[in-house]
Amino acid sequence: MKAVLLSFLLVLIFACSGKSPDKTANEDTLKTSIENFNQAFASADIEKLEGLITEEYQHTNGNSPAIGKSSWLSYLVKRKSAIESGELVVHDYRMEELKIQQLGGSAIATAKVLVSQTRDSVSEERAFRVTTVWVLEEGTWKRAGFHDGAIQ
Repeated sequence: MKAVLLSFLLVLIFACSGKSPDKTANEDTLKTSIENFNQAFASADIEKLEGLITEEYQHTNGNSPAIGKSSWLSYLVKRKSAIESGELVVHDYRMEELKIQQLGGSAIATAKVLVSQTRDSVSEERAFRVTTVWVLEEGTWKRAGFHDGAIQ
């Protein structure tokens, strides 16, 4: 009887929350993937980032044409070199206002990214609005697309 009552309560809670257990679990794992991605980007961990993007990855900055996976990874090699040489020091790389809309095995995430860094002894604080597209591949969330725009 207790098991039936507990099952009923769990179904009722998830029905009232508007999220199924699978959707909630997927959103939690997606948030973890996004956090891991951001940490890896801040430190230019190319190996980790390569495992978190799709083969068809498309990356667009607000002021540049879209580039594919290999071009973006080439950019990361330069970024990593700048970090290792001290030319670039990332003080803070943080995402706020994260909103996720799941669409089956994919999701769109929007957020505000705040960056504090020093490049060539010049400190800068920057903010961006970002939209990312994520797909669930063999149980792992991978970023398939990115677009940002600087906040003035």
